[in-house]
Amino acid sequence: MVQLMVRLLISLVLTAMAYSPAIAKPVESQISELSSADRSELNARIGWARTLVKNHYKLSLTFTKSSDLGVLQRVIDEKIVSPKNTVQQQSLGLALGNILVARLGYHWVIVQDEFGRDLAIRFRQSTKLGFPLTAISKRVEQGKPVDLQAAYRFYAQARSIHSD
Repeated sequence: MVQLMVRLLISLVLTAMAYSPAIAKPVESQISELSSADRSELNARIGWARTLVKNHYKLSLTFTKSSDLGVLQRVIDEKIVSPKNTVQQQSLGLALGNILVARLGYHWVIVQDEFGRDLAIRFRQSTKLGFPLTAISKRVEQGKPVDLQAAYRFYAQARSIHSD
């Protein structure tokens, strides 16, 4: 009787695992160019980050100056944006992404997968994608330090791998 119950339990567990979303085959991601609406949203959110920097520090973000990364780091370190304000933290992530686009040759794309539709950066036609939208907000939410210089070095290194 015990063996029968163990077999039944194992059978139920295996059946449940076969239909579990965690085990299911992931849906392939679709990568596309930004629509005009995507571009408008991106520009508005990056514009918000520019205005924030202008109002707090009387500085301009150009996304091409080496000092831009330090200015964004200062905004994060000084907690100018509340750690609880995910949308604004994500806008800072988009500003980081724009620095990577302007200085390292990445370009903005849209990625659609089973989780939704997100802004991402891509180097040339590589399959490797970066998601600066959440790069800052996730670390802040998890209480982890945010090191934008390290992020920049990571993306610079990733770019050099795909330059061939």
